[in-house]
Amino acid sequence: MQLSQLTRKQIITFGAIGLGVLILILVLIGFLPGRRGGDRVSLEFWGIDDEKVWEPTIKSFRRVYPEVSIDYTEVDPDSYESDLVNALAAGRGPDVFMFKSTWLSKHQNKLYPAPTSKISADTVSGLFPQVVLADFVSDERVYALPVSVDTLALVYNRDIFDRKGVALPPKTWSDFEAAIGKLRAFEGGNLTLAGASIGGASRNIPHAPDILSLLLIQRGLLVVNPDLGKVDLTGRTAEEAVTFYLKFSDPESSVYTWNSNFDSSIEAFADERAAMILAYADELSEIEERNPSIDLAVSQTPQFTLAEPINFAKYWGLAVSSTSAVEARAAVWDFVIFATTDETSATGYLKATSRPPALRFLINQYLNDSNFGVFAGQALTAKSWPQPDENKVKSIFDKMIESVSGGELSLQEALERAEVELNTLLRK
Repeated sequence: MQLSQLTRKQIITFGAIGLGVLILILVLIGFLPGRRGGDRVSLEFWGIDDEKVWEPTIKSFRRVYPEVSIDYTEVDPDSYESDLVNALAAGRGPDVFMFKSTWLSKHQNKLYPAPTSKISADTVSGLFPQVVLADFVSDERVYALPVSVDTLALVYNRDIFDRKGVALPPKTWSDFEAAIGKLRAFEGGNLTLAGASIGGASRNIPHAPDILSLLLIQRGLLVVNPDLGKVDLTGRTAEEAVTFYLKFSDPESSVYTWNSNFDSSIEAFADERAAMILAYADELSEIEERNPSIDLAVSQTPQFTLAEPINFAKYWGLAVSSTSAVEARAAVWDFVIFATTDETSATGYLKATSRPPALRFLINQYLNDSNFGVFAGQALTAKSWPQPDENKVKSIFDKMIESVSGGELSLQEALERAEVELNTLLRK
């Protein structure tokens, strides 16, 4: 057939077929994006959750991005940070990994921030509580996104409250002090039932630094002054906050309710030797596993001022490694954004882990939830502070608590020493 004999329709048809063949060839040889008979991008993902927790999210993501494969590795939570840091330093670390809300100042140089074309600081502010902006955004660049936002809340034993004639959980710290006097019990001069686990060091109150941080922030003190770029623990405000905390473990105090003879606060509460504790949502299952018959309930963290509630947050997010291959970074951030902002994926994660939500629209849905309503609501008023090294911060706070309680240092001396040590840590 001569070209001149072809109709216009036939020419267009043959041209379309030829163009399709050309595009297919370009895809196959890699000049154009598209599936090429196999996965083009393979990502390594590390976390502390069981693999089954992440399977639905990974499968959902691959339905949208079939050219990306994701290999998940569960790492022991006790060694997670050191294992992660060592692997990244050796160049064999993951592309995406779970990242703690306190880690940015310590590990920012190990992260690849999100391209602003994918997600901006303003978008993060609209999607998540403001504490996420403080913890995961620096210089308008997004370094991580949360999978949950957990906060310290008041967990109490309803049976003990009823027996002791305490009808309602305390809403203010004044109410908290009043409840202590009714809840605690002594035998032969020894404290046998703690009104609350508060006032001691992290040896038997694992969240002691968090509770102290909460009190400092509620009193109006920014632990790290952003204008000065340093820790500020001197002055009347810090003294008032620490004095308030320590009096609950002072035998001479009218609200004495805790000492070093008690087991860890979670164990003491589960064993019904403490009527109240300040705990995170992900610890509730541990308590109920230890004592299935315990009648626990959750209430808002006590406040100094109810009109302006302030809570304390600590949680996990997802971050992208700076060592991830350049050609894979876009895909990694696609996964992080999908896993944290897709409603189905985010909801599935919460149900699988029994953790409270991070997304604002899920927080709104969970506000009246019997298990996570309190934690969800508190996320909106939560604050935190950038900790250069969580373990060293805990050690510094412990020394401050124990040196004052043991009479080694005055409160002012202990605060001055803690301030110097924390600022030294910040400068490293």
